[in-house]
Amino acid sequence: MTKTALNKEYFLAFFIIWIFFYLFFPSWLFPVSTANRALIYVALLAFFLMNGGLFYKWNVPYVKEKLFNINKDSIFSFLRSNKILTAVFLLFSVLQIYPMLMPLRTRGDEGYHANNGLEILKMINIKVGHLLPIDFHWIFKLLVVFLIMIFIVVRRVRLKSRVAGIIKNKYLLIAGLSIFFIVYFISVLRFPYSIRMHRFPPISKLIHTFTYLLFSPSEFIVRLPQLIFTLLAAVFLFKTVSLYRERREALFAALTFLCLPLVISFANDGRLASGTMFFMILVSYFFMRHLKFHTHRDFILTVFSISLAFLYKRPLLIMIAVIWIFLFLRGHIKFDREFWSRFSYYLKFTWIGLVPIIPWLVITKFLPGREYHFSVKNWLNMDIVLIYLKGLPKTTGLFLALILVISLVYCMGWKRDWLFKYFLVLFFLVYILITSDAYMYRRQYMIFRFASYFSPSVAIFASAVIFACLEKIRKKSAGVMATVFLFLLLFLCSSVIPPQYTGIDSRLVMFYKIKSRYAPYDQALSYVSKNFSQETRFHAAFGPTPVNFYAYKYNALNQQYKLKAEENFDITMWKYPDEQTFGNLHAYCSKNNIDYFMFPSAKWTSEYISESLIDDLRDEKKSGHKFKMVKEFEFGGNYVYISKVLK
Repeated sequence: MTKTALNKEYFLAFFIIWIFFYLFFPSWLFPVSTANRALIYVALLAFFLMNGGLFYKWNVPYVKEKLFNINKDSIFSFLRSNKILTAVFLLFSVLQIYPMLMPLRTRGDEGYHANNGLEILKMINIKVGHLLPIDFHWIFKLLVVFLIMIFIVVRRVRLKSRVAGIIKNKYLLIAGLSIFFIVYFISVLRFPYSIRMHRFPPISKLIHTFTYLLFSPSEFIVRLPQLIFTLLAAVFLFKTVSLYRERREALFAALTFLCLPLVISFANDGRLASGTMFFMILVSYFFMRHLKFHTHRDFILTVFSISLAFLYKRPLLIMIAVIWIFLFLRGHIKFDREFWSRFSYYLKFTWIGLVPIIPWLVITKFLPGREYHFSVKNWLNMDIVLIYLKGLPKTTGLFLALILVISLVYCMGWKRDWLFKYFLVLFFLVYILITSDAYMYRRQYMIFRFASYFSPSVAIFASAVIFACLEKIRKKSAGVMATVFLFLLLFLCSSVIPPQYTGIDSRLVMFYKIKSRYAPYDQALSYVSKNFSQETRFHAAFGPTPVNFYAYKYNALNQQYKLKAEENFDITMWKYPDEQTFGNLHAYCSKNNIDYFMFPSAKWTSEYISESLIDDLRDEKKSGHKFKMVKEFEFGGNYVYISKVLK
């Protein structure tokens, strides 16, 4: 393959993600006029074309190898040569099936993320429903089958058919893509704005959208991407450690990672923690490989991975700081005669990694939603500074926390290689990031999702001392038995052993009182879809519930159906305890013509509404004049109620 062809491959890889995640995914659908939406669309396209030209120009002197070199043979070869890891993957996946079938969580953002993909489907279904008498799910499935058939045909004729010729003809390809994006722009231009379109970057939303289209929405499908991300994270952690240490120690690191309570817990949780860990490790792998082999491709893949990481979860922007600090620490950028040539090289290609990041930073600055604000005053409060260090035994268990402390001393004294130094830098920068979050000052408690970002570093630190100890066992059979026993113990501590014996927080032990963590919104929405007419108006309130997801799953929410979900609720009503009264609640329902009121048991609502009001709603003697209890649903000791609003 010529250098020119290789340059096209590099150029297209970046240009495709820029176009796909900003133009195909309608990030330009601002709450502005049609003309302004068109200007934003054109401005984004011009920005990407300009930077595509810069990248093509800068990249020419360095191209020597293909950007991607992945095939099915390399994947199967990895699995065959790492049978222990493959067996652990299978066991890990099987044990995750039961938790993945549980109802979506009422607390946390699982329901929110599950609904993100549905927002896109709702808009598509509305548009397609006006044009075609067929569900878009089936259109998408037929399109996937059609594309697979084209791919098979093109592969079998070895790119010599007319179809392949059209694809390879750059002028026809550009013309086809131009027509597609013009038609797509006109079709989507008048779609209504939704805050969910910009509340999180696009990758997580598109993952959910595509999986829903292929398999239909379900609890298992919501969580499946996170299980896959967890397994891929273990693979790339293994590959990262293999760069600097022997394969057996790399295996220990991957196994330790899969035994961490936070990793096990988030593998069956639809929030984005597992994907965040995966992208963190992916960036680290390509960067550490670049440091070792000095290849241009690996640094390009590093910045490419950072772009994808940010478009998945915004805090992963911290990885740019990680790689630049380490470039100076490692001596790849040092103050000598060649300083400017090295500095400009890394600066130029870091900028290419920032190209898809900058537009999203601008978008979130101008639109409402969760922004990350950093507070220096957090570091003046030692209670805040030490929250995550003090919480370490709760997230790893007392046994592993002790091993971690010993391993830090061991690595600093005897194993201060570049792998240890890199993950130490990563650990501290992530710690600074999550501790400096302005929300910490108000909240002042540990968020398990944030604590999970330490898992790759924790796995590498802990596995070093575990490996060193087991290496002292001379007999191979005894070493194997000790290894199996140790990791079985760690896994059991994170999955079935009651938390009082391990020191792990009960919410992280996978099978411990598992049903008590979920409220029966699935039952409630299934009941609503079967027993109420399309004209009935419901209101379902109280923070991060999975109402919208189940309304879509059971077809209880469509264009005509007025199920008022949490984002439509007048949340200011619940900010002041003295306003949480029957009178205010009934007045709100009457004003909005709400027929039925859906609410969970008090356990799930304390941050959003007075528990005494929930108790009163359940008491017919107190609520009899304004509300009448219709139905209650129970799961694991938790309840969801439907109450009729009396006019």
